[in-house]
Amino acid sequence: MNTVKEKWEILHAQRRFKPKYPDESIIRFLFGNFKCDGSEKVLDLGCGGGRHTILMANEGIIPYGIDISEVGIKSTKELLMNNGYEKFVNNVTCGNIEKLPFKDEFFQGIFAYGTLYYGTSEVYMKAISEIYRTLVRGGACFVSFVDRMIIAMGKGRKLNQILL
Repeated sequence: MNTVKEKWEILHAQRRFKPKYPDESIIRFLFGNFKCDGSEKVLDLGCGGGRHTILMANEGIIPYGIDISEVGIKSTKELLMNNGYEKFVNNVTCGNIEKLPFKDEFFQGIFAYGTLYYGTSEVYMKAISEIYRTLVRGGACFVSFVDRMIIAMGKGRKLNQILL
């Protein structure tokens, strides 16, 4: 059986897991919360192939990215380099959302688009704790979760319930 990391290595090697265009909800989050003047750091938690990371670089937000997949990180770094953003390449790293390699209160913003619904509730809680730790007080956070109306919902086994 493949580990989560191994599965993402396989998926990020496929073109369909390297979308080109940013999601509208992330565009709204970024433009609605940040100055776009090169003064604010925002983390793309689960950056994958880098479509949202490059958006930040293009729009004057200091981009950071983390992903479990080395293939995804390689794609993100190549995207930054190919668009003249070599200065941000070292801001992108392979790592785990349960233990972020950043200082406390480091980011003005963090978003996790399509990231936090691939693990157990224990993973979610650790990731949320790390988001809280690395986000400045008063910072902005955006997290997407699976819609209960999608066709696949209800076909699995409930692990436990999280109350926030």
